[in-house]
Amino acid sequence: MRILVLLGRSVDGKRVLALLDGHPCDSARYGAVSRGVRRLERNAADAVVLAPDPGDETWARAVARIRREYAAPAVVLLSAGSEAAALEAGAFDAFALERAEPADLARCLRHLARQRDLERSLKRGQALFDWMEETGWVGSWQSDARGRTTWSRGARRILDAESERLTEDFESVRRFVHPDDLEIFEQANRATFQQGWPLDFEYRVVLDSGKVRHLHLHRRVEHGAGGEVSRAFGMIRDVTPEREFEDVLFRRDAVLQVVGACAAGFLRESDWERGIDGWLADLGRAMDVTRAYVFRTHPDREKGQAQGMIGEWAAPGTIPLKDRPEIKVRPVSILYKRLLPLMLDRKVVAGHTRDLHTEERSFLDQTGVKSLMLIPVFAGGEWWGLIGLSEHRAERDWLPAEIESLTMMADILGSAVLRNRMEMALRAANRRAEDASRAKSRFLANMSHEIRTPIGGILGMAEMIASMEPPADLREHVDLIREAARSLLSIVNDVLDLSRVEAHKLDLARTDFDLRAMLARTLAPFAEEARRKGIEFSSTVAPEVDALLRGDADRLAQVVRNLVGNALKFTARGFVRVAVEKQEDGPGPRCLGFTISDSGEGIPAEMQASIFDTFVQGDSSARKRHQGTGLGLAICRELVAMMGGEIHVDSTPGKGSVFSFTACFAKPERAAGAQPEADPPLPQRRLRLLLAEDNPLNQRFLSHFLTWAGHRVTVADNGFEALKALREHGRDLDLVLMDIQMPVMDGFETTAAIRAGDGTGFDPAIPVIALTAYAMKGDRERMIAAGMNGYVPKPVELDALTQAMARCMAGAKDSLPAGPEEAVPPPGEADFDMDALVARYRGNTALLGEVLALFMEEAGEKLALLEQGMAGDDPAKIRAAVHAMANLASHVLAMPVVRQARDLEAQCCRGPGADFGAELIRLRESFARLAERVGRRAQSL
Repeated sequence: MRILVLLGRSVDGKRVLALLDGHPCDSARYGAVSRGVRRLERNAADAVVLAPDPGDETWARAVARIRREYAAPAVVLLSAGSEAAALEAGAFDAFALERAEPADLARCLRHLARQRDLERSLKRGQALFDWMEETGWVGSWQSDARGRTTWSRGARRILDAESERLTEDFESVRRFVHPDDLEIFEQANRATFQQGWPLDFEYRVVLDSGKVRHLHLHRRVEHGAGGEVSRAFGMIRDVTPEREFEDVLFRRDAVLQVVGACAAGFLRESDWERGIDGWLADLGRAMDVTRAYVFRTHPDREKGQAQGMIGEWAAPGTIPLKDRPEIKVRPVSILYKRLLPLMLDRKVVAGHTRDLHTEERSFLDQTGVKSLMLIPVFAGGEWWGLIGLSEHRAERDWLPAEIESLTMMADILGSAVLRNRMEMALRAANRRAEDASRAKSRFLANMSHEIRTPIGGILGMAEMIASMEPPADLREHVDLIREAARSLLSIVNDVLDLSRVEAHKLDLARTDFDLRAMLARTLAPFAEEARRKGIEFSSTVAPEVDALLRGDADRLAQVVRNLVGNALKFTARGFVRVAVEKQEDGPGPRCLGFTISDSGEGIPAEMQASIFDTFVQGDSSARKRHQGTGLGLAICRELVAMMGGEIHVDSTPGKGSVFSFTACFAKPERAAGAQPEADPPLPQRRLRLLLAEDNPLNQRFLSHFLTWAGHRVTVADNGFEALKALREHGRDLDLVLMDIQMPVMDGFETTAAIRAGDGTGFDPAIPVIALTAYAMKGDRERMIAAGMNGYVPKPVELDALTQAMARCMAGAKDSLPAGPEEAVPPPGEADFDMDALVARYRGNTALLGEVLALFMEEAGEKLALLEQGMAGDDPAKIRAAVHAMANLASHVLAMPVVRQARDLEAQCCRGPGADFGAELIRLRESFARLAERVGRRAQSL
């Protein structure tokens, strides 16, 4: 401790220094000790010792100045009897110089050192506190029983208030409170200061700059002996960034809700234009814009391609444009001189109008638009129009989530337009159209294809990028794209399923199945997810539950999968358990109870009654962590009802949920442990077959096989010739093998014409087996709806064709087996599998030799066609050659080449501008190597 000693001129300096017992010090003598105080400006000291002359009365002034100006403690050594006066003057301590001992000064200096350390610690703590308030955007306050309030620096910083605006009166903060939040602020004050309640609540404040901030207040009280409030204190935290982010999420969720509702409406209503103003209003409010509109593109003889507004919503205070003459029909080239190529390339235009071309901006400036978003709408491959959003109040930056949501809505609208066109064409072609429910079923099938196609493209491109081992940051973005696409696909599936249920077009299958095996397959994918999250995952089936049941195993699995997926999604730790028990005994339906319990977040009591309604979620607030449309549980409720059961939930927030449902099943037709009934054998008599197939290789291969098997085959190159053959020889034919993709008339049109026959030339009920490369989900239903009796995917497996013929001839109509998406040959050579080919032809090398020879003959032609297309840059020839190569390669089971050609064919279908020259060269080389290898093997036969 450093000490400054100010001595009077007659004071015994040696005695004073002896009292300090060796502490470092600086000393000086003055006739008036108050004159020495200024030495503190150049000599830092932790304490000052004053020993004035007996007649020097300036020591009192010196003590006051030392405390006021230098915040240092002063110890005074006076004559006996003056100690009390020194303490009253503000001295830290005082001693009679003649009686003082070194121990007295030592004790005093120890106290001074302790006080100094405490003050330094307090300053450090205050500095840390101020830093924490500044960096954490928090502040504090405290108020005594009389209402005098002290505000921390952090509180003043948050309120951006000067000292004169925020006074000691707690009510001074009221001037900052947002007018809409004054009521809750007053209620909180009464609860705290009058009733003594501690509170946590939020309110908004308006700063002098006009900015609005969201504050979260924690308020506590202390009570006196009589129960009165003796002290109140609290902490405020600026949560503005969190609330702004939540607003963004809320707006995104609101847009997704609108998109989901519109999708459901488009699926249910054929005349979608009737409700266009309604969904535009919902969209405009959800996006918080001033105008939402739809333009339709149509040809104009004088102006070329033009657009007209067909729907508009304008916010209050915004002048509508729909009825203005210049808006009704305008040439596209004037509206979007520079933007037209972008929209024709399916790109979204979003930004500020000041960044647009001068001519475009001059048109838009007439309406006062500051920012806009234009999303092109395509119906099939044709540009139909656009969905537009405008903001007039201020320039706005559009979020990626908003652009993605509106793009999805544009795709759905395009599908609805395409559906409308297809229905109109169908009514014009067939005046005896089916009723509205069947039209809706066809629409659902088309919507399934149209919506899944862009989603499948997103997933396919993401998988392709991921397979190229991209950098870690790019891989993370690709994973996000894949997850978003999968979530979107799940939403589309839910919407389609719900629409089928509501339209009474969803029928449950009735087949025998093993419940335990079905559960094992269904729950297997969730086990890994539970392991990653560290969640206990288990399933039990009561011993008394029957081994075999008869019902729809797939739909039962869908319900279980949805409930288990939700349980895992909302459970961070603990358990997820699945249990199955028998509900009742007797010879009637077998009813089982299924229970899915978890230890997750739980569902609020007020939401449990509506959780199974459409588009309802347990947490629909702006702060929810888990996204979704709220369709999954609604579909579960409908499926459970179709299975004769009920579903309900019992949940406690913070402790978990228990979803329970019942389902009833019929008695199985086969005994437990018995194998399923084998397919019926092919009749021994020779069949008379009509083969409708446009591919020569398919004709030769199938004709030889069927003729070798003892059947008689009549070949037609397309559907028109097939109908002609039926009219001429229909009474002599037993069965039709129908290709789907053919010129003139495809397989669907031909089958429809067969079923509509009058019976004079041929039997309209003649069995028809589809031979098709379509093997996606939903294609099986398309074949059934078209009136076909069998289904065999390409490349045709002879055993599969034989069994399909057996089922058709045995009368097994409308029982199509679900074929694989792509036949995968057994392991063999890299290009093609010779062993599998020999097995396919059952050792008939003569027939196999003819097929390989025909392959070699056509392979050269297709390679030449590809060369011509590449040389002349002819997309039509290139597509035709690639498609033919895929078919040719499939007949020798060269599946790598098949996949390569099909992938390239998909790229060719993207239209002009696609760059796939390198892929064409690789396909040409692969196909040439395949032809060389096939030629060598053909010579060895």
